[in-house]
Amino acid sequence: MGDTRNAEVTRGRILAAAETIFAEEGFSGARVDAIAARAQINKQMLYHYFGDKEGLYVAVVRQMLERVANRMNEAFDVAEHEDPVEALHTMLRAYFDTVQTEPNYSKLIIHEAIHGWPAFTAIERGADTMGQDVADQLFGQLSPLIQQGVAAGTLRATLDPRLVIVLATILCRIYILLLPRLQLLWPDEPLDSPERLTWAREQLVELLMHGFATR
Repeated sequence: MGDTRNAEVTRGRILAAAETIFAEEGFSGARVDAIAARAQINKQMLYHYFGDKEGLYVAVVRQMLERVANRMNEAFDVAEHEDPVEALHTMLRAYFDTVQTEPNYSKLIIHEAIHGWPAFTAIERGADTMGQDVADQLFGQLSPLIQQGVAAGTLRATLDPRLVIVLATILCRIYILLLPRLQLLWPDEPLDSPERLTWAREQLVELLMHGFATR
């Protein structure tokens, strides 16, 4: 039991170190030696658990997607009992909050996009649904609610729900990624304070829902 527990702790330490370095440097820029040093383990132990650098990178991306998906599943447990308009409010707020508390998520997505989605492709080849972005999951969850809203006349039938969700997730991620730059432009405003993050979230949700809702 002790050996199993130690293995889990070591594996988790490697994943945490790798996530930080991959998010900052991308797959190409990250060095196995740097990851091993940050995790305070022997490099050979990293290879023992993950096979190679690509295997580690895929594991990092999969774990990140799982964390984000779990957060959104919790939000949907609440949203599915609300009317379609409120459900979209709930899910948009939850996604913004999730992205804000998982800063490496947006960084990893950017690196994936730049390099042609290597980890997503590798995960999909392994028949793992975590190879899909969370936007796909959100559409699957919200599609029935959106259809109800369209039928009730509270959501616009002229907009493509899939594109609306994709654009919403992109806006959330881009805003969080831009925060350091925006802070330089607006130095007198603490943009990463809880109050200002909530303000930005509500501005974004209002903007999106103003275009999607009919009321």
